[in-house]
Amino acid sequence: MNDADPDIARLNRSLALGIRLLESNRLNEAEELLSNVLKQYPQSAEGWHQAGLVAFRLGDGKLALDRVSHAINLNPLVASYHSSLGSALWQVGRKVESQTAYLQAITLDPKVAQYHSNHGLASLKLGQHQTAISSLLKAIQLDKQLVSAWIFLGETLEETNRLDEALNAFTMAYSLNPDAIDGVFGLVIVLIKKGQNEKADGLLNSLLNKYPENPRVYYKKGLTQRELGCWSQADAYFKKAVELNPNMAAARWNLTHMMPGVMETKEEYPFWRYKMSDRIDTLQNLFNKTNTANKAEFYKWVGGTQSFYLAYHLENNLLLLKKCGAINTAIMSHWAKSHSIQQLKPVNIGLTEQRPIRLGIVSSSIRFHSVWNAFLAGIVYQLDPERFSILLFHTDNKRDEVTKQAIVRCDSFIEETTIEKMAPAILKCKPDILLYADLGLKPINEQLASLRLAEVQITTWGHPDTSGRSTIDYFLSGELLEPQNGDDHYNETLIRVPNLGCFIEPTVTKHDKPQQIEKLFGQNNIDPTNQTIYISPHAPFKYPAAYDFLYPRIATEIKNARFIFFNYFRNPILSNQFKKRLLKAFANHELDGEKFIHFLPWQNQQNFHALLSLSHIYLDTCGFSGFNTALQGCECGLPVVTLEGPALRHRLASGLLHRINIKQTVANSPDDWLKIAIKLGEDIKWRNNIVEQIKHNLPIVYRDNEPIEFLNNFLEKTVREPDLLKNKSR
Repeated sequence: MNDADPDIARLNRSLALGIRLLESNRLNEAEELLSNVLKQYPQSAEGWHQAGLVAFRLGDGKLALDRVSHAINLNPLVASYHSSLGSALWQVGRKVESQTAYLQAITLDPKVAQYHSNHGLASLKLGQHQTAISSLLKAIQLDKQLVSAWIFLGETLEETNRLDEALNAFTMAYSLNPDAIDGVFGLVIVLIKKGQNEKADGLLNSLLNKYPENPRVYYKKGLTQRELGCWSQADAYFKKAVELNPNMAAARWNLTHMMPGVMETKEEYPFWRYKMSDRIDTLQNLFNKTNTANKAEFYKWVGGTQSFYLAYHLENNLLLLKKCGAINTAIMSHWAKSHSIQQLKPVNIGLTEQRPIRLGIVSSSIRFHSVWNAFLAGIVYQLDPERFSILLFHTDNKRDEVTKQAIVRCDSFIEETTIEKMAPAILKCKPDILLYADLGLKPINEQLASLRLAEVQITTWGHPDTSGRSTIDYFLSGELLEPQNGDDHYNETLIRVPNLGCFIEPTVTKHDKPQQIEKLFGQNNIDPTNQTIYISPHAPFKYPAAYDFLYPRIATEIKNARFIFFNYFRNPILSNQFKKRLLKAFANHELDGEKFIHFLPWQNQQNFHALLSLSHIYLDTCGFSGFNTALQGCECGLPVVTLEGPALRHRLASGLLHRINIKQTVANSPDDWLKIAIKLGEDIKWRNNIVEQIKHNLPIVYRDNEPIEFLNNFLEKTVREPDLLKNKSR
């Protein structure tokens, strides 16, 4: 047939009408038309392509993928087909293949800016930031008016903390299209990070006025309000988004897991916890009833907005975290089936093959990091190499000298930042044991831990609370860190490793006092020679509202007391909220808090040690306890005041002090904590005596082989003698 053939003319008219219907969003009419076209002209590649675009817009990714793939089989040399294939692959969660499809479109037609933009977005979502920037800059070079490319470039630069460049990119996108929701939200996030909060909020308000029924705008407003620390407002906006679109997974998930980082009063804790519990039940019921297409959207939120702040509450979190664990594992099991990931069963028959046990470690902290320093380094370097083969699965792309040394030590090192790549990589390595070192700190770790990728799966106190998951068998803790009823806080079987449960090296090797710290003290009227300096170096969400009164009580007795806190580098708004709370507590005691409280900038390691060595007393919180910071306080010659609380996360510093036989500063109640803090400020001789005892006893903490010997035997038994081990466990 030639172009004058009536059949060809009829086909072209139908395809033209299909395009008009698609552009007018008359999707059902377009679907009916193009379905008929495919029946009449099954060899029309463009017909299959357009039908694929309609299926994509209707949300049926699988059908879109089938149709566009058919178009490519008929004509593999059309670039737009491969670009559409990339979109369909992305919709069904096959992100790596999606990126490859976009790259093929570029190969066939490198002068189309949209193809480069699509490839840049895929690279961004896969964590390949430099590749994303290169692709997006190429797209902009080809078409400076392409709004999507400017938005994706802004997102990439914001994620890599290049805020000024990100601001320029989002500002350009906004100037080209002030109604582009993602562009406005990206601009808002950067403005917030740069402290321009009112301008950020105003932009979203104008968008709400334009789109009062758009659930995405309410969702974005909710995210912004949360960034601003306006917890109730954020909750209301998420709720409105869900009301407008009950199937919007992003809004539903964020509403379910809404939890303030800093509470204003102690009465707020049970209020928000009840809300969260009730909403998890609703989410679980919704997920069970949701059709397959919508279920695919949920996996990307596992770990994204999570139960992070729960660990900083005083209550037992087991029931809440079991609910979180149940929904996480249900979502990830669905994801695994849709991605042909074959999950394993828990160990049943012990391993008899005489070979080293393959111990896989999943962590985003294989670098200089508190998790690495306190726990992982000892395992990687001290476990018996004759009995264990170490496989490191790094879920972050940040590297340093620690990373390089770890790579040399281990038998395998894999670095991937997406679940799509890391899950099959882990299965291919066939680890006998998987140890999740820092659950709660990175979304991909949460996603992986919700799967069964090894017959034995273990976690520990990188984030010291139960995982709540049925996929995790054991929780490694330290015997000095756990109360007698510690088992009651875990869904996993609790394993009490001897002493502190870890092999650690000295953290502070020298006590420099850089001039910039002395200058910082001078600027803030802090004088260690004439004032008693209490330092409390914790993130603002670690301080329970119930115990704000302790600090003015100290100031009432120690007239020259000064309290050093820190502005939280990730979100200064949280620090401002905590400071506001403290000032109110001082006012309640008829004291001017501004005279006593100093919030200093977050410091690098050297300057932090200088601050510690210039201070007099380290105050652990009466909630979430510090381990690495308490250790550094001891190393810098500070007595550490801590409250021995009801669970692991409240006993990290007290466990350390028990190990070095310093029990004088371990409190059993908040009132006891207060008395110790005041006595240390009043009785300098007693304080100095404790400091000398710390210096004398501290070496016992370092290079403790007892936990390593225990772990050598325990880890081997989990694989070789599982039945014996289970019988001994609770």
